[in-house]
Amino acid sequence: MRTGHIALLTTLALATAGCSLFRGSPVPPPPPPPEAGPAELGSGNLAGLVERSEDGAVTGFEPLVEAREAVAEARADEAVGEYAGEALARAETALEAAESEWRGIADAPDGHAGVLATVAHRSHQARRWAGIALAEAAREAGLAEIERVQLDLARIEAEDERWLGSELVPAMYGHIRFAPGTARMTGSNDVIARLVEFLRVHPRYALEVRGHTDDMPPSDGNLRRFLASHPEIADKTESRAERAAAYNRDLSLRRAEAVVEAVTAAGIEPARLEAKGFGSSQPVADNDTAAGRRANRRVEVLVVPGLGWAGG
Repeated sequence: MRTGHIALLTTLALATAGCSLFRGSPVPPPPPPPEAGPAELGSGNLAGLVERSEDGAVTGFEPLVEAREAVAEARADEAVGEYAGEALARAETALEAAESEWRGIADAPDGHAGVLATVAHRSHQARRWAGIALAEAAREAGLAEIERVQLDLARIEAEDERWLGSELVPAMYGHIRFAPGTARMTGSNDVIARLVEFLRVHPRYALEVRGHTDDMPPSDGNLRRFLASHPEIADKTESRAERAAAYNRDLSLRRAEAVVEAVTAAGIEPARLEAKGFGSSQPVADNDTAAGRRANRRVEVLVVPGLGWAGG
């Protein structure tokens, strides 16, 4: 279900854009009364609308045929039955009146200009009310769909909001392990897989990956290699403690970046992850004990708002 969030948001945007149609009401006005009927329904040329076979036999009357088709279309629309029953009933009443008048002259309509005018006008009313029924149904069905989408989105947001700020790693998914003194992950594929799945299932969220270390200084060899590859740090820092702190910050960042690379390698957009390195500045335990140092050497993964987050 949550994999459809983006599609749902798109549907809502399109549906909401459609509301502009409703501001100008797509429903046509009711047909005019007989005395104010359209000029084309006057009696002068109605005889030409009588349909005949090749041998001259009367087969129908064009306005009535069109009215039948319009009413049939409205009847066939399920939304009309749900949202526009009154307009459909008016269309059916007008059509029945037109049919009744037509039956009285159907065999010989010539010479019955007044009746033809009445049939034409009733047919016009039937077509107009059928059109009104279809337009009302389309409008109401569209508004109902917008409401449904909004309710679905509100439900999804309420359900998902509980994740914001959650610590997935290590609290929920376990620890991500690294070889000592490196940013090479070991035995953490299952945790990475769970992070990938979380982002796929929750497209509105992103992850902040935070690397941390204990405060133990690196070995002389590791420190020399670090300073050789970061001469700017060697130039700015003189004390071993400062250089060790810089080393730990760099190591923590590289470990966070390694997690980001592993997740994006599985197809997640890089923009949905951010790596940060804090070195030994945020301990969660006492660095004076082996257990405390193990606790401080960690990667944390927190849920943060993504680009699709409505509030962020």
